[in-house]
Amino acid sequence: MKHLASKRLWLLVWLLAVTIMVSAGPSLRNLDIHVDLRDNGDAEIVETRQMSIDSEGTEVYIVIGNLNGQTITDFYVTDETGQRYTNVDDWDVKQSREWKAGKCGIVRKSDGYELCWGLGQSGERTYIVHYVVTNLVLSYEESDGFNWMFVTRDMYPSPQRVIIDIEASNRETGLPEDLVGAWLFGCKHGNICKLGNSVVAITKNMTTDEGVILMMELQKGLLHPTKSDSRTFNEVRKNAFEGSDYEE
Repeated sequence: MKHLASKRLWLLVWLLAVTIMVSAGPSLRNLDIHVDLRDNGDAEIVETRQMSIDSEGTEVYIVIGNLNGQTITDFYVTDETGQRYTNVDDWDVKQSREWKAGKCGIVRKSDGYELCWGLGQSGERTYIVHYVVTNLVLSYEESDGFNWMFVTRDMYPSPQRVIIDIEASNRETGLPEDLVGAWLFGCKHGNICKLGNSVVAITKNMTTDEGVILMMELQKGLLHPTKSDSRTFNEVRKNAFEGSDYEE
């Protein structure tokens, strides 16, 4: 009996250790992304991240790449206390967690950006990230639109649920359903729908090999984007459909 009891005790200790190892590090429960399309094609984006933070890690960051003339402006971060983080501009990834607390900044790469901020204190945290993507909506020959990765693959931690809400608040009628097309890529459990004057995409139970890409086509005249693309939107859509469920 003693031998059996010791085995059970060892098993419980091992399971507890595995549980601790699996749960170590920050977790991201909900990621809400609000996108407001401006008349010139720019997009004001506000990401709200509800996270559980422990002693692991020093920072959170958003990867933005595969740009087609877009730039990032007006980046800042606040948290659940209302504190607006100090923007140091050029972010130093090698700094300590203590140094990064209450700060944000940008890592500029040849193919894009990393928008970074410090984790700060442990516990249940909410980070609100604001930035503008210039020229998100491009003017194509027959229509306007974009094909944008809002959540990158291999993101750590992976969000348990993502909601993307896209609107054009400058328009009284928003984004009329009969003048807008929208498609969702990169995730296994996602839906896209029209809700009021907005287009809403919802995903859940995401894994690290999944991302969230949203493609949208807008009839000419809804917006007036300042940057043009030499391709037709039909070519963009055809390329996006290759290898996706939309082929069928």
